[in-house]
Amino acid sequence: MNPLIYEWWVIGKFADQVGIRICNRVVRYVRSITSTTSGEDSPLRNAWEEICAQVQSEEWLNWEVFESVVDQAIEEEVNELPEHELAAIWFQTEEGQDWGFADAENRKEPNIDRQVVVALIRNRVFSKASDHTNVRIQKWLDRYS
Repeated sequence: MNPLIYEWWVIGKFADQVGIRICNRVVRYVRSITSTTSGEDSPLRNAWEEICAQVQSEEWLNWEVFESVVDQAIEEEVNELPEHELAAIWFQTEEGQDWGFADAENRKEPNIDRQVVVALIRNRVFSKASDHTNVRIQKWLDRYS
């Protein structure tokens, strides 16, 4: 394997582990939010279940609130990351890859855009929401079937 490709592979594996850790923390936090917006007769018990139901069916009027809560939780996690973990995740973005594959002699210190990192992790959180189900979520999704 080309040494440069190997280095990127190692960084990618490390970034995945950091991303999984952050994603799991964000999901735990969102699960702890028990005030729901889906109505008193809803089987959904927390904000995570509401996010899962929306991702798997359709966005409700309050979708922006859920996105904001997730983004804020991710931002708090990202702000606590050591520089090497933040950089590893950033290297998974288009901007990070462009910087990494640029001519080394002409490279300047990277300007890591934390919002790009937040967006990358948000995608991971919502991807996890699209795969997660339980009896309550399924009951909600089946309500009009």
